[in-house]
Amino acid sequence: MEFYSALGLGDEFTNVKKSWIVLATESRYRAKILFENVGIKNVLLMGSGFEENLDPYSYKHFSDYCTDTAINKAKIVAETLFRAHDEQTKQQIEARLVNYAYPNLKVDLNKIKLVIGADTVVESQSQILEKPRDINDARRQLESYQNGQEYFVYTGVALFDRELKCVSKFNCCTSLRFGKLSPEEIETLLEKNEHIGTAGSCRISGLAEGLIEEIKGSYTNVIGLPAFKTSREIARVWKGLQV
Repeated sequence: MEFYSALGLGDEFTNVKKSWIVLATESRYRAKILFENVGIKNVLLMGSGFEENLDPYSYKHFSDYCTDTAINKAKIVAETLFRAHDEQTKQQIEARLVNYAYPNLKVDLNKIKLVIGADTVVESQSQILEKPRDINDARRQLESYQNGQEYFVYTGVALFDRELKCVSKFNCCTSLRFGKLSPEEIETLLEKNEHIGTAGSCRISGLAEGLIEEIKGSYTNVIGLPAFKTSREIARVWKGLQV
């Protein structure tokens, strides 16, 4: 049967007795994209602990920096999961896993088939805006959106299989243009704390959606995971694993 997206996988990642995917993150926003936009219901979350200490300015393109960070995140989690053999280690891993849709369901680690890592940054005038260090850093980032220029959101994604192979890596870019904001509006936005843990201090799935004048490209990419590319790559990788 020919198929091009995760929708063609039938119930492989929706039947809880079948296959599962682990996101190498603690972000429920990315899990929500897999669940609602890609159709993957069997989603577990596990933070990688990666220090994210790569130098973005050593790369020719910021998209490559995101991709390498995603690879590191996914690799750490894949090695943790797929090299676990003794029962004590497995129990420790099970305690770290968060089940997005079925919080009380215990999943057999052998049913985990793929690990996905992702990393998102914002480019502003050739400078990288990552997660703000504090509220002052967030204010500075939000104030930088006032000049009418385009800003670019990059997300890098990597998929690892049970053989610890990086079976897919890709990235996506979305451009944004913000409407003008007053200092008072910026302060109100900061009071909502949506900048916390958000690259560029602006969560498009929240109040920021009403502040963006124009968007070109994938909306879900700005949230943290490009649904179209991710769906296609999961389908492509899964077909390859079945050969």
